[in-house]
Amino acid sequence: MDVVDKYTEIIEFLSDEGLSLKTARLEIVIQNRCLETWFLGNRQIYLEYPNGAELKKYTSHFNVSTDDPELMLNNGDFTTHARFHSAYLNALFREKKIKHSKSNPRYVIEEHYIQELIKRTSNYNHLATLKLFLDFCTAINNNSKYQD
Repeated sequence: MDVVDKYTEIIEFLSDEGLSLKTARLEIVIQNRCLETWFLGNRQIYLEYPNGAELKKYTSHFNVSTDDPELMLNNGDFTTHARFHSAYLNALFREKKIKHSKSNPRYVIEEHYIQELIKRTSNYNHLATLKLFLDFCTAINNNSKYQD
């Protein structure tokens, strides 16, 4: 399901259930694919000339250094888009000798990594759902009505 369809589904569900948000502001943030999709947006982790056969295969299917990772479809070797995106990210990290796992994501939450993602959303108009999430985070940080 694409982002617009998912958003519409949520709005229709709220309406069908007669839910009213009179005392709260609802922000719907839909992630297009998975966290790994967003993490693929850091252009600094990509080698211009990958060495590993796995990464070469993934790059020939879709080059995340130049094309928007949110638009990348499954290459057909995986049961879901998310599994493919995760495998792609892990292949990139292996090439750079970076240890990463879902249980140990410390590299992707470092400030320099996040700054590269922010740059990608601003300079290239990529990662649209990440941009919406970042804009929401900025609004929360800058707007006292979101704070206790």
